[in-house]
Amino acid sequence: MKKAQVQTQVFIYIIALVVVSLIMLYGYNSIKKIREQTTVVEHIQFRTDLENTVKRISYEFGTIEKRTIDVPGGYNQICFVGSETTSIDETKYPIIQSIISSSDDNVFMVKSLAEESFYVGAITVDDGFKCFDVIGGKINIQLEAFGEKVGIS
Repeated sequence: MKKAQVQTQVFIYIIALVVVSLIMLYGYNSIKKIREQTTVVEHIQFRTDLENTVKRISYEFGTIEKRTIDVPGGYNQICFVGSETTSIDETKYPIIQSIISSSDDNVFMVKSLAEESFYVGAITVDDGFKCFDVIGGKINIQLEAFGEKVGIS
């Protein structure tokens, strides 16, 4: 083998290594973006499903419906605050107390702390506040139509 051939082969191996590295980096970034987008879609789907269920059942006075709702990954509890509630147990959920005193949000997604909240419609909850444990990525709730409000238990 001649000296020029050895240098050419080394150069080809270096180019091949750089190209493979770039392809792997691009693939990793693409997969990461897809996972992030999947998480966003799961949150939107959860929120939309809950809002549509409350809106639909609120027009059917006296209707009781039990629902199993898929919850996006990583959340331990989903908490509901009644529309008329102005105060909850601040020692366990200080962030939720702070949010309900300054906004209309009445659904809270809790990991170790309340991380996301939104307004689902006019709801009523026994004792004004209730959290449901997420088991297997789902919560089981019962909705009861009271006319202008929906009871959640």
